[in-house]
Order: sequence, then C-alpha cells, then structure tokens
Amino acid sequence: MLAWKLVRSEKIAPPHAVFNARVKVPNAVFSDGRAKCPKHQIGRINVTVDEVADKLSDITYREMFDLIRNGTWAENSRLPSENEMARQFNVSRPVIRQALARLRTEGLILSRRGSGSFVTRKPSSDVQFPVIASIADIAPFSSFREGVEGESAALAAERRTDKQLEMLRSVSTCQPGDSIEDSAGRDFKFHVGIAEASGNPFYVNTLLSLRTQIQLCMNLTWNIAAFSSDFNKAVNHEHQEIFDAIEAKDPERARTAMRHHVCSSHKRLMEGQTGKS
Repeated sequence: MLAWKLVRSEKIAPPHAVFNARVKVPNAVFSDGRAKCPKHQIGRINVTVDEVADKLSDITYREMFDLIRNGTWAENSRLPSENEMARQFNVSRPVIRQALARLRTEGLILSRRGSGSFVTRKPSSDVQFPVIASIADIAPFSSFREGVEGESAALAAERRTDKQLEMLRSVSTCQPGDSIEDSAGRDFKFHVGIAEASGNPFYVNTLLSLRTQIQLCMNLTWNIAAFSSDFNKAVNHEHQEIFDAIEAKDPERARTAMRHHVCSSHKRLMEGQTGKS
C-alpha cells in the first residue's frame, strides 16, 4: 500500500509554482523473493502549490468540521483567531480562510466584523446523504431535487403567508455585481424559503441536510456565471416565474416552474463544465 506524505509547505512558493513531493513507493519482489527495490525507495511527483493548498484546505476543513461535530468547538463559542488556528493546524492563514469560508457556506459558523467567527450549529447527523464526488453525481442529485423541490413549491403556492411571500421577494433576485458567495447564499435562501412556505418541516430539513451538496452545485454554477452575461438574467427570470406562481397560489404552475429551474440549472452547469455555450 502506498504511503503518501503531504508536506504542509504552501507558504514557501508562489501559486502555480511546481515542486517535487516525496512519496514512498511499495516494496516489490521477484517471484524468487528477491527485492526489486529498497524498502523505502523514494519516488517523485510534480505537484503545483495551488493543488497542495486546495488539498490542505480540504484537510483543515474536515478537522474543523470534526471539532464542531464532537463539541470541542461548542455552539455559540468563539473560534480561535486566524493566527492561532494557523499554528494549531500548521497551515497558512489563506488555507484557514478557505476552510472557514466553507464552514460559513454550510451555515456552521458566522463571522462578525471585529469580533471573529462563532459556531452557529452542529452538523446534522440525522440524515446522511451521499456526497457529490464527481460531475457524474450531479445528474441524479438534480433529478432528486426536481422531485423534492417541485412538490415543495406546489405546497408553498397553497400555504404561503404574506410575510413568507415578502421574504421570498427579498431574495429572489441576484445582481450582476454580487460576489459569488453572496449570489449562492441568496439563491439557497430562496430555495429554503420556499420549503419553509410549504408548511412541511420535512422539506426544510431535507434541504438543510443537503446544504453542502446544493451549495456546491450553486457555487459551481455561480463561478461559471462570472463568464456569462446571460446567466443572471436566466436565473432571475426562473426565480421570478416560481415567485409569480407562488404569489398567484397556483400549485401546478409553481411545481412546473421549480422543476424547470432545477433542470435548467443542471444544464447550465454541464454546459459550463464542457465549455459549451
């Protein structure tokens, strides 16, 4: 079995620089038992600093996630400073910021200017959905969302209150100047708001349990949006169609509009990944 060692040294080279990572390769023997190579022969692979930083942020995120899940970082507690965490996890501050941004996206922490970051909730352990490990996983996930969110929108059209309708109106539109994080956050609030308007807590809990998967897809699509002038118009138009149907209390129209929106979002993501327009 290969024994890989990842050296946390992303501070010493500029982004995109290439360096050699040392890796142990396994013993190999001939049929007569003679060793083909020394026990700890060292091989070499080329790895960019960006790739190492991405890997380190993933590792750091998982370590932080576990600290929140096991209660070491308790709900409502203040996290250590970036400098303290950089020392604790033996990584640079940019890596810490990447990991914290992911925790913020998942709603596990909240950052307050001048006060630091605080734990808002523990990760949900009630439902364990599969992770999205590749682009191929997005198609079945989108199909699942079509069914769940289509019915959620239909119920919202039947049951929404005026207050819930105003909340949906406030998050239904994304502006071209918004950051990717703001656009994806507003997008997610719109979908969760519809689930809340359905009056069925199971829809809300399902979306919250799928926050990581949904926001992964949203972040990917909003990253693609940065290179497409038509993206904002398309999303805003689809959101408006959903909103109008819910406002009109037309469940069938709301269901159709939501299913179309989720399907179109998947299509835009796939076209962006393959370079099509």
